[in-house]
Amino acid sequence: TWGGEVKPESGEWKLACTKADWGNDVEVCAQLEYTEKRNGLISLMSLGLKRNLIGGGHMQAVLSGFSKVRAAFEFPFGGDRVGFNQVNFGYNLQYDIASGGLKQGVTIT
Repeated sequence: TWGGEVKPESGEWKLACTKADWGNDVEVCAQLEYTEKRNGLISLMSLGLKRNLIGGGHMQAVLSGFSKVRAAFEFPFGGDRVGFNQVNFGYNLQYDIASGGLKQGVTIT
């Protein structure tokens, strides 16, 4: 699947592609963009994947602009009805490669 966005007034644009591999239960994506950041207009390439895990959980990982790595894990617990008898546990992290900074978080919904 291909998608894109253009903002002529600012000169920004994005082009993305996603592909699902049903045999391995994985979805991969790539995005190329020319966008406004602190230092002006720059180009970025991001790569990511989403994988379903045993038991209904899933994992997402993204390498954003070759400078940040983000990962998110979500695991359901309890019953089979979301919002009624099921609780989701999430673990998120972001690592900034340039500065060496690490952010982490836990969510329970």
